[in-house]
Amino acid sequence: MKSEEQQLEMILDGRRGLSFREIARRTGCDPRTAKKYIEHPELRGQKRKSTPRPSVIDAYRGQVGAYIADDDGNHL
Repeated sequence: MKSEEQQLEMILDGRRGLSFREIARRTGCDPRTAKKYIEHPELRGQKRKSTPRPSVIDAYRGQVGAYIADDDGNHL
């Protein structure tokens, strides 16, 4: 994530009429990042929302729970 100062600089450069590519060169980011902040200035200062993802073991939770329940406690 770019600093809030860099985000503001991108927005101002966009208002001055600079291209997304030129703004990206000046700020050291991807042109798509510059486009995002210019077209949606309300995103300035906001962190990206994370997408909840399922756990890798979710499909096996029932089976693991059954193994634990069936365990009689006899270990080597």
